[in-house]
Amino acid sequence: QAHCHRVSVPRASQFRPLLRAECPGKMGMCCSGEADVLPDPPTQQDVLENLPVAERKLWRLAFVSLDSTRAGKLQADHALLRVYLSEGTALRSESEVESALARWGPDGSLDLEAFNQLMQASVQDDTTALMLFQQMCGDMDTVNCADARTQLRVLGQSRLNIGGDWDEVLWDKVLDVALNDVEFELDMESWVARCSMFTRYMLALNQQKNPIP
Repeated sequence: QAHCHRVSVPRASQFRPLLRAECPGKMGMCCSGEADVLPDPPTQQDVLENLPVAERKLWRLAFVSLDSTRAGKLQADHALLRVYLSEGTALRSESEVESALARWGPDGSLDLEAFNQLMQASVQDDTTALMLFQQMCGDMDTVNCADARTQLRVLGQSRLNIGGDWDEVLWDKVLDVALNDVEFELDMESWVARCSMFTRYMLALNQQKNPIP
């Protein structure tokens, strides 16, 4: 059985960390609208082993930190929310952020459920994935695993601007888990799915390393 070999590419410049905001309260606790006790922040290993659970924890921690008035909701025009979305999701332009906020917060605010739905819908970018596939393959129907590995790393460092300070061990872990059990060649559907998974890992690990306290 063919294996997907690791391929290294040059590192990009160091990414800009997520903006940090104050969150008063005791360590491990912060008062939301319901005065809930927050979960412990996930570790790097938590992200790699159970991504959906880690994402939910990260999003809840971010929501409570951004909700500085403890209103249980975030205003769509919240400046720090917009910064967070531009760095913590695959939304990279102001218009993309604006459209997402209008969709999930039509009344001008987002509660935790709407915030989670927005995040879930915004941590992948199928349009970019399809564009990259066409660039890689041209008239071909598949891309080999080694090329996919290389292009995913380029995507992370150039499009997402994440990973410039990561060591090779972490890069290998992320690429291995994102491409786990793939065949030697990926068709378009498989590539888009793996690209989506890789993007989620990148965004979650970036927030795990640079949390909103």
